[in-house]
Amino acid sequence: MARSDRYKSKKKMSTGKKVAISIVSVILVLALIGGGVFAYGYSKFSKMKQVKLSDKAEDIGITKDTEDMIKDKNKVKNILITGIDHDEDATDTMMIVTIDDTEKKIKLASIYRDTYIKNTPEGQVPKLNYAHKYGGIQNTVKVINESFKLDIRDYVNVDYEGFFKIIDIVGGVEMNVPSDDIYAINNKIDYICSKDFKDVKPSENYLKKGGKQKLNTVQTMAMLRYRTSSGDYARTDRNREFIDAMIKKLSNSGINKMIEVYDTVAPYVETTLSMKDLMGIGTSIVSFGGNDIEQAAFPYDAETIFVDGWNYFGWDEESNIEKIHQFIYE
Repeated sequence: MARSDRYKSKKKMSTGKKVAISIVSVILVLALIGGGVFAYGYSKFSKMKQVKLSDKAEDIGITKDTEDMIKDKNKVKNILITGIDHDEDATDTMMIVTIDDTEKKIKLASIYRDTYIKNTPEGQVPKLNYAHKYGGIQNTVKVINESFKLDIRDYVNVDYEGFFKIIDIVGGVEMNVPSDDIYAINNKIDYICSKDFKDVKPSENYLKKGGKQKLNTVQTMAMLRYRTSSGDYARTDRNREFIDAMIKKLSNSGINKMIEVYDTVAPYVETTLSMKDLMGIGTSIVSFGGNDIEQAAFPYDAETIFVDGWNYFGWDEESNIEKIHQFIYE
């Protein structure tokens, strides 16, 4: 059984439309800087907004128990990727990127936004994505670290507006279109054009067949966002397929194209990572070669629960801490 299969949930919650957008954007930034364009990357680094989290471990939820649990495991760097829903002031996307230099791997762990958080301060919504509302991204990092016994010290927040231009820059990406979902995808194309591409005629972007094919920006957004009876997990799978396709496309696109993509993405990035951090991470990513990205979603084996009339993602803390540690640190 593949590692990612072991962490599928019984009931799947939406991780939001920005999952693929955020992850692809940050991977582009990291891989670009590590890919031999130091001078260019350094001169453009000011395009990204640099911020800080507290230097005190307790302020970001890293306890002595956590440090003891991970001290003999693989040395990894964990980075929280977020996308913010500004209307709700909540995190629409939360994903942990793990750079594992021991195993020479990149790992992506989605954290479901509706995860129920015990011991939430009185008056606050006990849902993980609302941690941002009550303390910004530092509080989100703190709650995730406390809940899963992790050592996240850095984050990258990516605004998804810049994404709309990236696919056209690289000339489209290839994805496998499910034949049974053509109608649903074309319906989503109608919706996207009415909201985000009002000058684009939907019918000119309709998909006519299933199978592997190159998709433009509108078609790709529809693929990432449509839903059918297969549920949100199928949509998350499509997001991951897109990530792999985009990374492969960029790896063969040449330095000039990567610079163009970087210029597009950088203004939409906010990060705690320094230029030195980015160079080191990017170099690691390049050195991993063509190793597949390992992916999982947490909480594992969760179920919908109702608290005070609201639904949440209920989960067993002990088993999930064990499994997320296996995924990230082993």
